[in-house]
Amino acid sequence: TSPAYIFDTENGSTLCIPTAFVSWTGDALDKKTPLLRSMAALNRSAQRLMKLFGNSNTGYVAATAGPEQEYFLIDSRLYHLRPDLYTCGRSLFGAKPAKGQEFEDQYFGT
Repeated sequence: TSPAYIFDTENGSTLCIPTAFVSWTGDALDKKTPLLRSMAALNRSAQRLMKLFGNSNTGYVAATAGPEQEYFLIDSRLYHLRPDLYTCGRSLFGAKPAKGQEFEDQYFGT
């Protein structure tokens, strides 16, 4: 489900091939298998919910927001130095977003 990529460091480059590893008992041996299982569980539950609302033609349901978009841990000393954080409860100032993430529509699935 994820393409291979090259991870460059000052010591050289490494070809990374994302793979799901599972033991013969079904235990996850990697970090991707639990994600894939939770996505499948979310899909099943969302389809059951849609059937309760009368929509039986729902296809695959995918999550478009992850935990990295929900919270950030900030040291309390640094928190009190940021009026935007303690006044609004969110960051209003910051670095420019990475290329390809300039718009909030990516975060809200629109």
